[in-house]
Amino acid sequence: MEARIKSAEARAAELASFKARAKQELVVSMGSVDAMAKTVGTTMRQLIALRELAARAQRSDDPKEREALMKKTQENMAEFLGFLHELRRLERDPAKAARFYATVVAETAGLDESTRDKLEPPLQAWVTQLQGDSLAVPQRPSDVTAEWDKRRVASMQEISKQLQALVPADKADRASLFRALMIEPNEASAGEAFDIISGKKQ
Repeated sequence: MEARIKSAEARAAELASFKARAKQELVVSMGSVDAMAKTVGTTMRQLIALRELAARAQRSDDPKEREALMKKTQENMAEFLGFLHELRRLERDPAKAARFYATVVAETAGLDESTRDKLEPPLQAWVTQLQGDSLAVPQRPSDVTAEWDKRRVASMQEISKQLQALVPADKADRASLFRALMIEPNEASAGEAFDIISGKKQ
């Protein structure tokens, strides 16, 4: 019993320290969050369009259109990767992380503002739970990450199901955090993405 109490106390102290660091490190405004999310969403739409063009590989596809799309995506890619690194800071604040994720999902899925607003509450509750479960991006271990990655993927799958239930049926398959961030829903591929987002890999 004493060991359990000490473990609970240590966990509470860790979470308190995490939240204290959040207040010191997170200075980005909601306006900046919206701007970042819209830029990420725009870039992701372009990347998704490029991937679909490549998958179809039809001769009728306009090469000029494909070239213009690729050029625009490359222009935004460096900025996009920089924004992904910001997730380390954003996930210290559930409200701002929720705004970011809701906007990115809405941008990539083609949702209107009223639908986007419905996504924020469950996303905020989700990020709060991530922090409690040590699954927020800043809490990812620096060494052994396989178990963390597995739990994080499962958590993302669950919140994506919740989001899909809140959007029109014809857009439900687009309303996924995996699709919005172009992360494959498996531990190996997701692990590589988490390496970049967490700063482990540049």
